[in-house]
Amino acid sequence: MVEIRNLKTFYYAATTLNFSEAAKQMNYTQPAVTLQIKKMEEEFGCELFKQVGKYKELTESGVIVFEATKKILNILSSMESDLKHSGKNETQVSIASDINFLKNHLLKKLEDIYLNDQEITVELNVVEDSTDILLGVQNKKYDIGVVHGKYEEWNMKCLEVQKNQVLAIYSSKIDINSDDYNRLPLIKYKKRTMYSSILSRFIEENQLDNRRTIEVDSIEMVRNSVMKGLGIGVLTEDVVKTDLDNQRVKIVPTQVALSIDANLVFLPTALERKHVKRAIETFEKI
Repeated sequence: MVEIRNLKTFYYAATTLNFSEAAKQMNYTQPAVTLQIKKMEEEFGCELFKQVGKYKELTESGVIVFEATKKILNILSSMESDLKHSGKNETQVSIASDINFLKNHLLKKLEDIYLNDQEITVELNVVEDSTDILLGVQNKKYDIGVVHGKYEEWNMKCLEVQKNQVLAIYSSKIDINSDDYNRLPLIKYKKRTMYSSILSRFIEENQLDNRRTIEVDSIEMVRNSVMKGLGIGVLTEDVVKTDLDNQRVKIVPTQVALSIDANLVFLPTALERKHVKRAIETFEKI
C-alpha cells in the first residue's frame, strides 16, 4: 500500500518536475525523494518519470497517478478540515486559494493578519478550482475564498484585492529575435478554471496558438518549463515578477492586453465574526 507521505512527495515532484525542489517542499534530502519515487514505481509496476534531455517529465502512467494523487490529497485535506471545523472556535479563520495566490501574496500577508489580530488562528487551504472554493465558502467549509473573476450569481460579497497583467514570456537563456518567436512551442496550463480561461483568451487574441503546444497541469509547471527554455509561457505578472526583476525571463511583445483580477469572496454573515472581519480588512491592504 502506498504511504501518504510518498504521495505527497510525488505530488511536489510531479508539480515541479524537480526532485531537489520537491525535497525542499517536504524538508527531505534529494536521495530520500528519489527513494520514495522509486518505491512508488515498484508498487505500481510502472515508471512515473522519464528523462528528456536534462529534464524530467511525467510518463503517461505518471500523469494518471498524478491526477489520482491530487484527488486523494484533496479528500484527505477536506477530511482534516472537517475534523478541525467540528471543534472550531471563534478565533479560527479558514482561507482557501489557489497555490499561486497563496505563494505570491497570502503567505506574505500572514504577518500583517496576525499583527492586526493577535488572537486569530489561520487555516490555509490550497484549492485550485474557483468553483470548489465558491462551494466551500457557500457550505461554510471556508470563511474566505480567493477566486479569479467575479461571481455575482453566488450571492456572496466580492472584494477585489489584486489585478495582474497577463504576459507571454520566454527564458532569457534562449537567444532569439522577434522573427523566431513562432518556432518556440507554447507551454499551456490545461486546467479549465476562470484563471486558465483568461489565459486562453489572451493566447487566442494574440494568435499565440498557431504553434506546437505542450500542455501541463499547473501554473508552476508552466513557469518551470519556461525557465528550462522549453518554449513560451503565458502567465500573470505576479507569478513571474521575481524572474522579470532578475532578468531570467523576457516578455514577448503582444497586441492585446488582458489582466486577471483576484477577489475575496465570503458570505455576508461572515462579517458578524470579528476575526473574519479583521482578516478581510487586512486583505484590503494587499
